[in-house]
Amino acid sequence: HIDTEGNVALNTPIAGDDMLNATEAAQGLTLTGTAEAGSTVVVEMMGVTRTVTATSAGTWAATYAAAEIPPGEYDATINVTATDGVGNVSTTSSVMRVDTSTLVGLDAPIAGDDMINAAEAAGGVTLTGMAEAGAMVQVTLEGATRLVTAAQDGSWSASFTTADIPAGTYQAAVTVTATDPAGNTATTRATVNVDTEIGVAVDAGQAGGDDIINAAEA
Repeated sequence: HIDTEGNVALNTPIAGDDMLNATEAAQGLTLTGTAEAGSTVVVEMMGVTRTVTATSAGTWAATYAAAEIPPGEYDATINVTATDGVGNVSTTSSVMRVDTSTLVGLDAPIAGDDMINAAEAAGGVTLTGMAEAGAMVQVTLEGATRLVTAAQDGSWSASFTTADIPAGTYQAAVTVTATDPAGNTATTRATVNVDTEIGVAVDAGQAGGDDIINAAEA
């Protein structure tokens, strides 16, 4: 019997889309594939090696813990080598994108001084900030929400109308959450003072204490 061939394959896309985000990395990663039954399969990712044996059905699986997946944004190359029972060697490789971080920022002070007065509220307020390019940014101001997309330079802006800003004197909560194309999220929060009210009063009992101005008082 002559056997000069082996075979090995790595199932793709890895992690469903060849992209590993922070949530996925935190759960660890299992790579799977096929090889000749009984083959010894060596899987290497980011310098970490797993050696497994292909099952009788010709499948294999190699699991990596979260601690073995460095955080950051980079391309990870996976190399797989299978050696069958008679010594035939087969190799394959693939590249997976790792993206476990993102960012979001809110420009301050809001409205120039972290205070929205009646005139500013009447004209509406635009909040601005930074996020990863292409990220979906959800901006909430006192219960009103806008969903915008960060531009290529990472900038975003969300406009709120006067109807979104209740009248009164209070601190309004601002929450900004960005979700990048890999699915990572980042959140920042702030408060802005809203004061759209003004009052004026005249003390009673003027003009000598009886609200009457007589000749002597005049």
